[in-house]
Amino acid sequence: MARFQKGNSAGGRKKGSVNKNKGKVKEIITNFLENNLSRVQEDLDSLEPRDRLKIILEMASFVVPKMKSVEVDVDVQHNTLGLSNEDYIELENQIIELNDNGNGTNEIKK
Repeated sequence: MARFQKGNSAGGRKKGSVNKNKGKVKEIITNFLENNLSRVQEDLDSLEPRDRLKIILEMASFVVPKMKSVEVDVDVQHNTLGLSNEDYIELENQIIELNDNGNGTNEIKK
């Protein structure tokens, strides 16, 4: 029996093509909901708020894409200027004083 070899793309669905069965199922469900929309709404209205919200959230999962959690690993280097801790703190204080100066000169006090 021949094995699959890289570059041999014979058979299978083409990229982006629709699965016929999945498309038919979606169409059947859509038609059912459209034909029974008032009944579905009545049923939802008859539920307790907690149960109604649960059903709505479950239905929303078919429409709204689910978010995936993402882990971010960031290496932050605070001292990119090559300053000592004391110099860094002094620069930070001068920036704070500049913002608090209030005389409109925007000069750093020395």
